Amino acid sequence: MKGHLLAFSLLVLFLSLSLSACASHPPRVAPEVTLEGEPIGGFTAEELRKRLLLAAPRLAMPPKEPSLDPATGGLIPGLDGWQLDVEKTLREALSAPQGASLSYRFSPWLPQKTLQDLPPAPIYRGNPEKKAMAFLINVAWGNEWIPDLLALLEEEQGSATWFLLGRWAEKNPELAETIAQAGQEIASHGYRDGEWESYSPEEIREDILRADEAIQKVTGQKPLWFSTHKGIVTETILATARELGHETILWSADTADWMDLSVEAMVARVEKRLQPGVLVLMHPTPKTAAAAREILRLGKEKGLTLLPLGELLSPRRLEEPGPLAPPKGSPP
Repeated sequence: MKGHLLAFSLLVLFLSLSLSACASHPPRVAPEVTLEGEPIGGFTAEELRKRLLLAAPRLAMPPKEPSLDPATGGLIPGLDGWQLDVEKTLREALSAPQGASLSYRFSPWLPQKTLQDLPPAPIYRGNPEKKAMAFLINVAWGNEWIPDLLALLEEEQGSATWFLLGRWAEKNPELAETIAQAGQEIASHGYRDGEWESYSPEEIREDILRADEAIQKVTGQKPLWFSTHKGIVTETILATARELGHETILWSADTADWMDLSVEAMVARVEKRLQPGVLVLMHPTPKTAAAAREILRLGKEKGLTLLPLGELLSPRRLEEPGPLAPPKGSPP
């Protein structure tokens, strides 16, 4: 009995000494470990946590809330942000082997609102901080020129947003299906190319629903984005479209290709408006593909990526989370 008590006492003493040793020698980052190029080898957890907490405000990218553009009265989509994930960065640092090169870890910082939280309004452009552009292709005629546009988009590995007239989709199901199967985004241009400002509320609702049904039947895609003939918008159109699950799209640059302009004239109309978030309106015409090719080239020179509307107007930023570049002229 005395032997067991002695053994138990020795075990308790050993554990106490071990805990004391751990307390006096807290875990540290392995030697020669760097975080974003800065040496952190030998830091204790608390030392590194304090350093990360001090850096967190500088490394954060606050989200941008969706808003109403005071110049156009249109909706401007929001953008996600990010913030430093202190605990994840700390855990990776403490478990890293000697000599490891680590990066900060970030977590999403989402806007509190979406476009649907704002009153119904047209969308003329994407967020100006998102370096991308979108092609809006209205389709009610010009069947013979659609393959040229699809070939260009395939060559560029890009996707446009095709606003199909519902009546056109019914009459041209194979061509509508071809557009969808090419990986293009499908949107609604309403069912009829009539004078929308003269429609009653009931006619507006009926037209949108009839277009949705016709387009989804032949493409398999339920349209999210909606536009009217000639870009007509009224409060009733906006409210009805929103109620039926659509956001109403206009444009910020117009090729006016339907006027049979030269390729150079079409490009000139768009070039001065090629800014981040630009929505470029076009139709299938004999010269549109050539103009679109040049617009894409100019957009690339400005660092713009061609995206379908769903991606351009989403809050997802194109850049990965990471340390922000210091302002120009700031000390290193």
